[in-house]
Amino acid sequence: MLEICFTDRNQPTRSWIRNELIVFNGNSLEEDADSYCQEYVKEHWEQEDVHNCIKAQCDLDPDTLNDYIPYRSKPICYACNNGDLNLVRELVEYAYADINQSGILTIAIEKTYEALVDYVLSQGYNYHVEYLLQETSSVGYLGTTNGLLKYGADTDIRIYDGHTALDFAILGRHIDVAKALLLHKHGHIKTNGDNFTPMMLAVHHDLRPIVDLLFQMLPIDRAVGDLLRVACRYTIDLSIANREKTLYFCQQGLCRKQPSNNSVLYQVYDFCQECQTFDQLESIRNDDNAIRMNALLVSEKNFLQHGDAAIYIGFIETQCFYNRSHHLFYRSLQLRTHKIRLFTFFTLTSCSSTCRSS
Repeated sequence: MLEICFTDRNQPTRSWIRNELIVFNGNSLEEDADSYCQEYVKEHWEQEDVHNCIKAQCDLDPDTLNDYIPYRSKPICYACNNGDLNLVRELVEYAYADINQSGILTIAIEKTYEALVDYVLSQGYNYHVEYLLQETSSVGYLGTTNGLLKYGADTDIRIYDGHTALDFAILGRHIDVAKALLLHKHGHIKTNGDNFTPMMLAVHHDLRPIVDLLFQMLPIDRAVGDLLRVACRYTIDLSIANREKTLYFCQQGLCRKQPSNNSVLYQVYDFCQECQTFDQLESIRNDDNAIRMNALLVSEKNFLQHGDAAIYIGFIETQCFYNRSHHLFYRSLQLRTHKIRLFTFFTLTSCSSTCRSS
């Protein structure tokens, strides 16, 4: 077995490792030493001086380690896994490693090496950065989350099930991470795959610090509208139906919003009007149909004010499913017809406003 002696550290790394190999093989030919050097570096991968071994191998034949070593043992991955920022910098700056090699940043994030994460991102790393933002948000890594945001990670990206980075932060109750995401976009993060706005999500999961922050960041009518949307969701969506929460959030919304004039009555809503006071709401609390009609009226008004089509369509489709399950097929047809008319009116109104402003 070869015994390496690290006595003369003044020699260049390439020189001392090559000299030892030449002595071991009894061969002074440089090309033979190169091949044995490759074998030596692989065999002694766990040596304490692996940093110098990697640099030596890269000097001799950088392709060997990248081609034949298992992925997580490649030089760049080894350096990231051990938080060796100096080695990572050398490998990248001397073109011995590809900064966009899949998984490099993931390793640094898993180990919470914030300085290393910042360096890798600063060098132009762009391999699935948005999905890494969701990973850091789910485990509550505030420093690396801020680093990803600093270099342009998109907070609105959804994964296959519709979850955003904010979803993961809120589900994990990582309040500091959730605040960082919201502050980065000034509260204007898009709805998730379940058509929950950030305010709706925070209210639903009872995260009061996030609710308070959003009330500071958003226009008051927008924040109040989201409270009422949550109430509508608890009314219409049977999977999370909760009458007490419906009444509570309706009350909170009614306390903060201006009374509206409902002069138009629609047959599709049983000629009902939106409740303007908590007393009116209390009077229908045990009438399931009246509560549902009130929720649909509220969601329609919010759609016309803010243009949240996906949320409104979600409420309509959920109510249509409810009608069909109760064999109220004509009511479903009425509701879908009303939706089409409403969308036509909204589109024409928006186009007219755009033409006048131009």
